[in-house]
Amino acid sequence: MITLYLPFVIVPWVVTINLSYRPISQHTNTYYYPEGFTPEEYKQMQSWIRAIKILNSIASLLAVPVVSFVIAQLSVVFSQQRAPTRQLSVRDVFSLSDRAWADISVLFKLIRAKGHGSRAFNNFITLASGLLLITSLQPPLYQGLVDWKNINIPSGRLTKETGYVSMLYDHMQLGFDAEPAAMEMIPQTAVVQNVQFELPSFSWLAPEPYMWIDYNGTQPPTSKIPNPQGDAINSLYNIRIGKLSKWGQDILPGFVTAFPYNITTGTRRYHVMRFNSTVDCESVSGDQFPTICPGMKPFVTSIRAQNGTASTELRICVPGSWGSHPWTLSRNRQDIEEEAFFQLLTSPGTRTPSTVRCSSATTRGYFELGNYRIDGAYGPLLESWPSNETIERDFNDMTVSCSSDDRENVCQPHRYRPTEWDTWRGKVKGWNASSDEELARWNASSPLVTSIMALFGNDSWVRTVANVTPKQDNTSGETAAVSIWWKSLCERRPLYQPSQDDECKQGREPSDTITSWLTEPFDSMYRMEVLIFSGIVLTHKAILTTHRNWNAPRQLWMSNGRWIYFSPGFYISKPDVSVSSIVILSILISIQTFGLLFCGAYIARIPTWTRSFNAMAIARIGGGLEKDKLPVDGQYAEDEDYERLRLVKVPLSMASANVIRRRPI
Repeated sequence: MITLYLPFVIVPWVVTINLSYRPISQHTNTYYYPEGFTPEEYKQMQSWIRAIKILNSIASLLAVPVVSFVIAQLSVVFSQQRAPTRQLSVRDVFSLSDRAWADISVLFKLIRAKGHGSRAFNNFITLASGLLLITSLQPPLYQGLVDWKNINIPSGRLTKETGYVSMLYDHMQLGFDAEPAAMEMIPQTAVVQNVQFELPSFSWLAPEPYMWIDYNGTQPPTSKIPNPQGDAINSLYNIRIGKLSKWGQDILPGFVTAFPYNITTGTRRYHVMRFNSTVDCESVSGDQFPTICPGMKPFVTSIRAQNGTASTELRICVPGSWGSHPWTLSRNRQDIEEEAFFQLLTSPGTRTPSTVRCSSATTRGYFELGNYRIDGAYGPLLESWPSNETIERDFNDMTVSCSSDDRENVCQPHRYRPTEWDTWRGKVKGWNASSDEELARWNASSPLVTSIMALFGNDSWVRTVANVTPKQDNTSGETAAVSIWWKSLCERRPLYQPSQDDECKQGREPSDTITSWLTEPFDSMYRMEVLIFSGIVLTHKAILTTHRNWNAPRQLWMSNGRWIYFSPGFYISKPDVSVSSIVILSILISIQTFGLLFCGAYIARIPTWTRSFNAMAIARIGGGLEKDKLPVDGQYAEDEDYERLRLVKVPLSMASANVIRRRPI
């Protein structure tokens, strides 16, 4: 019986401990296995959980009856005479027949009785009661100390070998994260054109989908910042532009990714690229504007706007070398710093010449998207790319490439695991996104120079307007009436915000508009920083999402990056047991197990005169007593009878009766 009962106690506990830390699988020792689990493995896990609950239920039903039965068998062995000093009294034997270890009333009776029986008897009852108590407490303690936690585990329907064309019902494509080497192939004009296209509709008050809040491990602000457009936490209004919050804004820094804000990947784990920048502008003396702009290929330009007899000229110098990729192929954190100089001159001297120096710092790196493993919260900026062992064990970062000559829906996957430093470029060498062949040869530049090129370069709005000769409609009777074409052009200016006093609708001279647009940033460093920072944000966005441009060849986004998926995985319950709970329950189960095994071995080793203290055995003992020890006639007095029998010894010898060899129970 012991050998049949103990598996119901030990097996579910061992399986519970195992399942609290890892699944029962031949492939992995973690629930967050990147390759995912197959439906068959999921069913196997469910079967183990059901088995635990069934075995625990059976063990709970059998615990007290089985242990009490074993103790009853042991009491027969214990009652036999093996030495004169170890003889039991009749009262002790009767107490054993009453199973005093399981009867509270009998236990109290023994405690109240004088002498409390022999020392050996008291020790036996104490140990037997303790074993039964431990056995009875173990099932409810298991229910109280073992919690069940619901988790989502990865499904194995989408493996790392699956190509880009494999989209199954339990996975959803979220986007594409380009390789560092693929970004090196993006031409300058593709980025500048994208930035210029989005500048007119870009608002620093509205939420920017690709702007994320960089909490750096802190919690989001409890009180939201007042915002005329609503409480868009990821708008530029709530993003720290400079290194310090010098404009009185209690706000957090932000970063840009290729994915919408706070997106999660479910059971899958990915690292994706991110950019974050700061811009700080300050007024400087005119002699700090470089006479010769330094660098291998600095960006130098000037814009002149004529307004009657007055003219306004903006001179720009961005030192360095535009048209060259500023980043290495490392996936570790990288930091670059840039600076630009602006000088505003007016003729005749309607205002003092103004010179502004703007510096920017940009960081490129990777972070982990939110997922179930980290409770949906996205991770911080990584200082270094994880090791190959970590990526293989815990993440789904995998590049899958297809040959450019493959058929539309056929992909022979080439597996490539991103490392800290790699030079893999796929099979595409770039594309021409501009009709200007000279310009198309240059790669995307650093963020600051790209932002300034989009704002003030050859194809920028301000240069286009400065070169336009305004036409006025004198038939309307209004002075400086603006034609329809000018209104449309005016509304294409960067960071345009329609309002009731919109200068594009109030008949303002185009020359006044362009002059105002050139001079306003010099009146407030904050305006200058917002203007340049907006361009930098759009530059980051363009760099990260240029693969969506229709001019980009299909092979570029097929073979030079990683698709990012969302998957809910399988929903499963697992035990959640603390270390202290494991220690407590393991000790109780060990005591119960070794106690029962000892009892079984002891019972099987020693022959006994009876199988149990049943009615026949008790009658046999009573028949051997003298009549005055246990009189049949007279008034029944239980306490007096117990006291009288305490002094009567009953020799129960193996030689005095038919010997029965006991088998293990």
